[in-house]
Amino acid sequence: MQYKEEYRQTPNKGMRNLNTCLGLVLHHSADTYEQCIRVCLNDKAPKRVSYHAVVNVNGDRTVFADDTAITWHAGKSSFMGINGSANNCTIGLAWTGDTALRLPTVEEIESALEFVLPRFYKYKWTSDRIKTHGEVALPLGRKVDCSLRWKQIFVDFLLQKISPR
Repeated sequence: MQYKEEYRQTPNKGMRNLNTCLGLVLHHSADTYEQCIRVCLNDKAPKRVSYHAVVNVNGDRTVFADDTAITWHAGKSSFMGINGSANNCTIGLAWTGDTALRLPTVEEIESALEFVLPRFYKYKWTSDRIKTHGEVALPLGRKVDCSLRWKQIFVDFLLQKISPR
């Protein structure tokens, strides 16, 4: 592992069922890395939120839950025709800050790939199983993160990694 990864279990997750891990939902936290970690560890906030992982600008990563945990990252949403909540069937990955205002750093992309690639293979995902929060949130238009530009950059790098040379 090239990038630093820390595990800090979030209390903001479902306890009854297992996540079926059908795909990945990309987010931006609009916060700093430290603020995002505080939010994901805060079980007293009015809106309890968490992701499976968040990636910092320098590539450091904090993981908040195992893959099969249902983290609260997508709210009312739909994924691959499953309505209600994409939380039940996706892994949530966030970048810090506002993805509409800047391009990702190489470190952010590489760290995210380190996190995603093993899951991409394990769950036999295809690139069409990678969505942004804005693409799954209901009603459509309710959320705008992560920017489609970031998603395309991430998917392009992912496809380069998995394509035979």
